[in-house]
Amino acid sequence: MHRFISFIRRLFPNSPKSWARTILLFALFTTLTLFTELRLDETLLGVFAAWIFFADKDARISIGFALAGLLAIPLLTLLENRDITIGTGDAAETIAVWVYFFLIIGVGKQLFDFVRDTKEEGAHTRESSNSSPHEA
Repeated sequence: MHRFISFIRRLFPNSPKSWARTILLFALFTTLTLFTELRLDETLLGVFAAWIFFADKDARISIGFALAGLLAIPLLTLLENRDITIGTGDAAETIAVWVYFFLIIGVGKQLFDFVRDTKEEGAHTRESSNSSPHEA
C-alpha cells in the first residue's frame, strides 16, 4: 500500500506549478468536451497526452496503460457475445484503438526525452571542454 501511495504522490506533486498545470488541463478537457464535437474518449486521450508531455511524466505510464489494454482485449473478445459495448462500436476494437494511441504517446514521449537529454549532454560536454585549458 505504501508503494501505491508513493506512486500517486509522484504523479501529483504538491507544488503550485503542478497544480496550475492540472487546473489548466482540466479546463482544456472541459472546454474540448463541451464546445467541440470530439467524443469523450478522444478528449481524454488528448488531455492525457498533454499531461504526459507538459507535466514531464514518465513515458512508462502511457505504455503501462497500453499493456493493460492489451491484456483486456482477449477478455473483451470472449465476452463479445454478451453485447458489451463502449461508445458506438465493439469494446475490443475500441480498446485496441486506445492501446495504439497509448503506445504512440509513450513512444513519442520517449523520443522527446531522448532528444532533450542528448541535447543537454551535448551542451554540458561543450561547457566542460570550454572551461578546461587545452594543452598542445
